[in-house]
Amino acid sequence: MILLLLVLLYLALIYTSEALVMLVIFAAFYAFFSYLFLGMSIAAITCNIEAPITISEEGGSVGFRIHMHTDRVNIGSRFTFYVSVQNTLSGKRKRMRLNAVCSKEKDQTLYYELALPDAGNYEITLRRVCLHDYMNFLSNSKTVNSSVSVQVLPHIKELPIRISQAVRRFYGESDTYDDSHPGGDSAELFGFRPFVDGDRMRQIHWKLSSKSDELIVREDALPKTCAIVILADFGYNHTKRCRNQTTGEFLRLLGSLSYTLMDFECAHYIAWFNQKTQDIARIRVEDEEGFYTFFARYMTETGRDYPQDLKELYDRKYSAEHYLHALIINGEPAIIRDNERIYSYSDTESEILL
Repeated sequence: MILLLLVLLYLALIYTSEALVMLVIFAAFYAFFSYLFLGMSIAAITCNIEAPITISEEGGSVGFRIHMHTDRVNIGSRFTFYVSVQNTLSGKRKRMRLNAVCSKEKDQTLYYELALPDAGNYEITLRRVCLHDYMNFLSNSKTVNSSVSVQVLPHIKELPIRISQAVRRFYGESDTYDDSHPGGDSAELFGFRPFVDGDRMRQIHWKLSSKSDELIVREDALPKTCAIVILADFGYNHTKRCRNQTTGEFLRLLGSLSYTLMDFECAHYIAWFNQKTQDIARIRVEDEEGFYTFFARYMTETGRDYPQDLKELYDRKYSAEHYLHALIINGEPAIIRDNERIYSYSDTESEILL
């Protein structure tokens, strides 16, 4: 607009045209007052971005909406929304500009659909909103920085796993105990119940039984031990380009390994480096609830900077616990056990023996 005014002023001076001078004056007044009213309108606007559903599947899409509220009538023809979408695990980002017609209503909600082809945790951020005048010559903008997180789960496939009897019969020590099942660790109490046929005499709690009309049995606690620990070690020693290419494959292999073990009724731990606490975090997966809880936490707590030896940190933190196999999934992606690759994402023939 300023360039147009300068050109008109130059022509008016050259040709000494009163009509051009009047046009310059009119254009200057229009630009001044339009920019002033656009600024007043954009200052009265509040915006935020929302996602009704924050979980999607790989290759699908997610809907989000932009809600605007104003206390005055908008002086403008259309809005432009500047939105950025970033996969926080891979670091891959894209930016979009979304247009919408300006409404005279004080509240306006706009709906958009976004395709998310790769698995990961996505931050959808409304960075800025811009209001244009009726002639689309001038505009005024306002910074918003409203964000919403969307998790895209990877596709799961069954891996060729064979579980040994050593894994199935594994029994070890742990600082945590099962809240729903009794066990055989006499050092911790699970609870009491009435005596039934098959119970041993040494299980009877005689003091409580003497106060009751029936025999009461003590139940010992079940340590929450797992023979298998999965270490999600995606980020260490991987360039940005490599990360962008393998993020989806890494999450698919990680999810497929955990889900296959769960299907075999093989409870296991999944551990990762929590960027927020700068420490090892883990979760026990034995059913679908634990599986989806893991992904919900992992995608928001993990990052792109990892320590060099995740296994060493895990063994140091949980030194009182024992396991049979530590399976490291790296960013290739591949499954590593005892410094040997036992399975890779592209491998379709090898069997994983545990």
